[in-house]
Amino acid sequence: MRIRSNQIEALNRDADERLVEKMAAYLRQEQTVWVANSPDAELRQRIRWGINRARWHGMTWESSIMKFVGLMFRIAPNFDEYPPIAALLERTDVAPDELADLLFSEISGEQWEAAMDRYDPAAWEFED
Repeated sequence: MRIRSNQIEALNRDADERLVEKMAAYLRQEQTVWVANSPDAELRQRIRWGINRARWHGMTWESSIMKFVGLMFRIAPNFDEYPPIAALLERTDVAPDELADLLFSEISGEQWEAAMDRYDPAAWEFED
C-alpha cells in the first residue's frame, strides 16, 4: 500500500483541525479572560496561526504547541519576538519541543511582563 502526499496532507489537516477544536475548548473553559470577546471563527483562526508559529520554531508535539499557543493568548501574539524569549527558542542544545517547558522555568516574571508590554495586535493579522 502506498500513501500519496495529498492523502498525508489531508490527514495532517484533519489532525490540525482536531487540535484547533481542542485548543479552542481549553481556552474558552480555562483561559476565558483572554478569549471572552473573540468570536469563534476569529479564535479558531488565531489558534491556527499560533500552531503555524509554534511549528516555525520546530515544535511538533501537541503539548508543546498548546503551551506555545496558550502563551500567545496569555502574554502576546508576538511574545516569541522578545529577545530573551527569542534567544531561548533559538537554542540548539535542546529539542524544539522541550523548549516549551523551558519557557516556564527559564523566563522570569519581569521578562514575561516586558513581553506583554510589547504586545502587537498586528501580530494576529495573517493571510489565509
